[in-house]
Amino acid sequence: MAIKNTSATLDLLAEAASRPLPYVIHPLDDAPEQKLSGEGLGTMRLSLAARLALGALRAYILLMIVLVGLKAMSLAGWINLG
Repeated sequence: MAIKNTSATLDLLAEAASRPLPYVIHPLDDAPEQKLSGEGLGTMRLSLAARLALGALRAYILLMIVLVGLKAMSLAGWINLG
């Protein structure tokens, strides 16, 4: 659907073009901030559901690493997966 060139549309475009642009500072050009210290925070308490979810994620990642290793060894000709 094309925008019709009406006077209202042209007025809105002219108004938007006349507004000043915001001044933006890139984070790499900005002054560095003081970092927070993590000393004395201790370990984080996790619920049982969070511990189970993180354990499942760890097992999944290990399984994927094993599968990638098996595939790499198969492609290298070290093993025959069938």
